[in-house]
Amino acid sequence: MERVTAATADGWQRRAAGALAAAGARVGDRVVLSAPSSVALLCGALGALR
Repeated sequence: MERVTAATADGWQRRAAGALAAAGARVGDRVVLSAPSSVALLCGALGALR
């Protein structure tokens, strides 16, 4: 089981949100993430919701 602090997870989520925005994703767009089940994938999904 992977463990990360809340601060680390928040940072990963913000980074994912920033990367998606930089790639042109906007509110209401659909985003597909494909990766093995992991904390990083969860943070990416939560980042997409930002």
